[in-house]
Amino acid sequence: DPSVDTPVLCLAAGTGLAPILALAEAALRRGFRKPVTLVFSARGPADVYSQGLMAWWRTKHRSFDYKVTLTRAEQDGYLAGRIDAVLPGLFPDLSKHTIFAAGSPAFVDTCVATVKALGAKPELIHTEGFFAQQQPEIPDADHLLNF
Repeated sequence: DPSVDTPVLCLAAGTGLAPILALAEAALRRGFRKPVTLVFSARGPADVYSQGLMAWWRTKHRSFDYKVTLTRAEQDGYLAGRIDAVLPGLFPDLSKHTIFAAGSPAFVDTCVATVKALGAKPELIHTEGFFAQQQPEIPDADHLLNF
């Protein structure tokens, strides 16, 4: 949102990183000067992607930073724990931040509850949750025989 004039915190898990990266890239391209921090939650190091891009953005844009937290593994260079456990240590006061969160519905719900507990204003919280693709119903064999 070009009208955002606050520091920005982006929270992503899994494929939720894709829309968050697009949002961050658009902000950085237009010269957004407020701090932008992206926290990406992954199960383990093998689930972390686009880290090279985020590292390059950190080098190119002084206002951009990112952190990766692992929920099911511990490894040097990464935070350990779920967003709700890690975030209070990183951002004890989010009352002046705009928040963007994307990922599974459970992840997004946890993010919203956590950032609100840290003072984020509801009108500055933006979310995008993904849902499992609905599978088509396949009639049983007996139903097919009745045609």
